[in-house]
Amino acid sequence: KLQFLYFIVRWSHIFTLCPMSVQELLENGFTVLPSKAPRECCEKLRRWMEKHPNEEKEWNYFEGHDQQRMPVEEEDVPWDIIMHEEAHAMIRKVLGGGYTLNSYTCNKNTADKHQPYHMDCSHYHSREVREGCGSTGPPMEIIANVYLQDTTEENGAFDIIPGTHLTTSIDLMEDGEIPDALLSVYGASHKTLSGPIGTIILRDKRTWHRGTSNPSGTARFMAGVRFSSYLFRTKPQRFHASCRAGFASAPFDTSNIVFS
Repeated sequence: KLQFLYFIVRWSHIFTLCPMSVQELLENGFTVLPSKAPRECCEKLRRWMEKHPNEEKEWNYFEGHDQQRMPVEEEDVPWDIIMHEEAHAMIRKVLGGGYTLNSYTCNKNTADKHQPYHMDCSHYHSREVREGCGSTGPPMEIIANVYLQDTTEENGAFDIIPGTHLTTSIDLMEDGEIPDALLSVYGASHKTLSGPIGTIILRDKRTWHRGTSNPSGTARFMAGVRFSSYLFRTKPQRFHASCRAGFASAPFDTSNIVFS
């Protein structure tokens, strides 16, 4: 009885969280979790990112919207982000068991202009199939974005257009940008997601979004950890051998994790 009561108390927040938030994720293409990644984890990761810029810059659309590699040594890996319990309770409900960690990166924003609205991937089926079925299909990939500092419109908050992952009639432009004709229909409903340090945004990879400008003069960091359905082809994710024990109890399939 004591073990049963402990289980109910320990996990009751997930039972109450998931139904509403899962529905929001399915309908809007994103949800913001009520709980947050621990401040100390986020501050530690931000300090690491500040000290370890990429040797060669990688950016999305414009310089200043930069992708930066995350730590792979056990003592530096943000375990409380990768293993966040409430995030995985929801991801497991949406993707099912056996999903994998398929991307592990961080966005460093020092940009003086917005990105174009875009999708991070194409749809999984042709337009003919989507329109014939009247559906874009269920989510196959969920991205967890985590703010590593308090984030507002003043320092580059994430911007997203709810429900756009469900749009069947779309042909992306060359680099994944959303055509202006569709933005004139859907763009007015966009949401700029301000939040304190540790804010966790779970989103369907197909939902239209953009990075906004950061006029603050200080880099804004946002971790991005992508999880993919077991039906989706995975890429190797490389970590130092010291991380082997940390992944041993992961709530996801780790067969694509390579230790060296």
